[in-house]
Amino acid sequence: MKTLTSTGSSIRQYPSPCLLFDRQKITCAADVLKSLTHKYNCRFLMAAKALRSKTVYQILNHRLNGFDVSNFNEYNILPDVLDKKTIWFTNPILDSISFNDLTRKFNDLIVSIETLTQGLMIIKQNRRVCLALRLSTRPLEKNNKQARHSRFGILPDEIKNFGTLKQSILGLHIHKGTFDGSEINTVHDYLKMAEYALEITKTHKIKMKILNLGGGLHHLARQDLDTLLYKLRLMINPQTLIYFEPGQYFFKDAGFAAGQVMSIKKQREIIVTLNLSGSCHLKWSQPRYCSLAINKGKKTARVVFCGPTCYESDRLGEFAIPLTDVHKLKTGSVVMFSNISGYSASWNSGFNGILPAKLLFQKTMRSLHHM
Repeated sequence: MKTLTSTGSSIRQYPSPCLLFDRQKITCAADVLKSLTHKYNCRFLMAAKALRSKTVYQILNHRLNGFDVSNFNEYNILPDVLDKKTIWFTNPILDSISFNDLTRKFNDLIVSIETLTQGLMIIKQNRRVCLALRLSTRPLEKNNKQARHSRFGILPDEIKNFGTLKQSILGLHIHKGTFDGSEINTVHDYLKMAEYALEITKTHKIKMKILNLGGGLHHLARQDLDTLLYKLRLMINPQTLIYFEPGQYFFKDAGFAAGQVMSIKKQREIIVTLNLSGSCHLKWSQPRYCSLAINKGKKTARVVFCGPTCYESDRLGEFAIPLTDVHKLKTGSVVMFSNISGYSASWNSGFNGILPAKLLFQKTMRSLHHM
């Protein structure tokens, strides 16, 4: 893993295949959330799985309130000192975990539970651990017959099984996720989740000192974020800490990928095979072709960019690109794409003899124009 500090107009400087992230944009996104923390008494935790990188964790550790973590491997790669930062631990196999090890970096620890057994086991191990009950989103999807229901969380009628353990639960965790990583949440979605959580606390007499509304913030503009937090504060006790665990939010418009042209074939369209794989290197991304041409002109050609594996669906996409760019396409030239998800870096893998892409960071990316 290497950090690039030079800013050049030529993309030939980047080794390929590589995933490249703009440090300045990551930092600016985190600074926006930092500015909202005290204004609305909310807490922002980075979903550690969104981009597994010590570079990213160091940047965000100085600006956020902590991390959303799913396992020891994620926890171990975080900065060695997390003084009073919050680790919110969510894992479907809590039953085999030692929770004393999850506070060795001087962090606070909150754990989401889904069963009575999990809660009792955690309290027996470490009474300083804060417990939150993870709620299923199924009741929010009851009118959507097409919905694939989440396997996570508990249903309202299961809460009675927690008996006296409810007294040890400090709040609720509700996360509206998706099956492909797209996770499109609106202001309305978050408000409905908050209403549902309030209803649960009243019906089942559960304390709500903390409320985690999950991730998906990357689809909200800055004004929408302010609107959401303002409305949440009208609904929820001002003493309740509201948590969010964004991931892709930090990498929106910050992720790029570079691939080298390996072969060009002209049929009804131009088929360009790169050493950059859509299947191995760009999972959960919707790449956009980047052009360095300032005067692109109106004439374009259809170009299909494909990955190097012997897998029919290994495609990055089909694009109408300027003829000025088409004429420059040749074996050995480097092509750049934007709109690359941080999750692609976490999924980044090899297959069919193809190695994982290199992960790089640059101070800023100014000269690329996506299409």
